[in-house]
Amino acid sequence: MLEFPFVDMPDEYTQLLRVDMTSSSKYHLGLQTYIFKSPSLKGILNRILNRGEDIDINSHIKTLGWHGIRDRVMAYYINFAKTKRHDSQIRVEIIDEITGLERALRFSTVSGYSRLPLYGFYLMLACIDEGIESIKDHPLYPDARIVELLSKNTQRVINVDHLIILLHHLIEFNGFDEIKTLIEGNFSFESLYLKMSEDQKEQLCSNYLSYCASIGETDLFTSRLV
Repeated sequence: MLEFPFVDMPDEYTQLLRVDMTSSSKYHLGLQTYIFKSPSLKGILNRILNRGEDIDINSHIKTLGWHGIRDRVMAYYINFAKTKRHDSQIRVEIIDEITGLERALRFSTVSGYSRLPLYGFYLMLACIDEGIESIKDHPLYPDARIVELLSKNTQRVINVDHLIILLHHLIEFNGFDEIKTLIEGNFSFESLYLKMSEDQKEQLCSNYLSYCASIGETDLFTSRLV
């Protein structure tokens, strides 16, 4: 049975991964303001970009771009989760599997959002907690079946992480071949949800709630799934 664990994630950082961060001077200034209001993020960037001294965040954003800042901070968090050390020199390669996931599934989502790295970040922290070496070995990783189903979707979606979670459950509940046939037949997700047993609905809701609680997304707690 699929079980999405609660993972302790830094909300001040995951909030940036959940929203549109389209590259422009407007967003750069907004990011700079946000970072200066978040002592933990500001401290991390001071540590990894300027050896602990106060820095001009905006100049680094212009030089590295949003993705450069995003990836370095994520690598810092992953390194800390693995070593429990606040290192100042961080290897961005530590998150290669996460950025690889983003590249592989970029076709399925809307540019400007980092929902795929957010899902990969969740998986990598879960792997550290569970003693799994690679996110590709985690049962919640979007395998070839998920990729194939995503490729059949005619529209890019913002919340691609939510779609991946839904597809995991639909495959478990109905089997890959049936779901593939239904998607090719332009079915509605709502119709499948209505056919789920109460136990299946409870499992789906519980896993969504665990994931959303992990990434700090509270909207689901006050809205309907379908």
